[in-house]
Amino acid sequence: MDSLSKTTSYCSLTSKSSSFLSFNASSTENIWIINSSATYHMTPHSSYFSSYTALSGNQHITVANGSNTPVTGHGNVHLQPSFPLKNVFHVPKLSNNLLSIQKVTQDLNCAMVIFHSHCVFQDLATRKTIGIAKEQSGLYYLQHEENKKCARL
Repeated sequence: MDSLSKTTSYCSLTSKSSSFLSFNASSTENIWIINSSATYHMTPHSSYFSSYTALSGNQHITVANGSNTPVTGHGNVHLQPSFPLKNVFHVPKLSNNLLSIQKVTQDLNCAMVIFHSHCVFQDLATRKTIGIAKEQSGLYYLQHEENKKCARL
């Protein structure tokens, strides 16, 4: 996690409510950027899905240059053993994995506590830490740990 790529990419997203997000980020395959504006979790990597449903192409996101990028499917992803994600959008043209704070705190019944160097996801029932994201260049990154038990496409 300490050796993140310095390749910079840009991404903007719009939702049905027309809220807007713009940022630059280090592009690395196994890192998820914690995103306070995203409605859904999103990844360009089809190999992450433990279950998957293809979509007809009617759904899309809008990227920074204003063009539409299709959402080709959705499914479940296990970031870490205690960190399953439901209904993750597969967006092949994205440069980065995006983790929706609202969705993860609701789905996993957890809280996110932000510190200057990291943020912690804590289960509300057990108070156990279920994930830690480290800060780099103003963004928080959560490591994707490959789970050998998950089926792949």
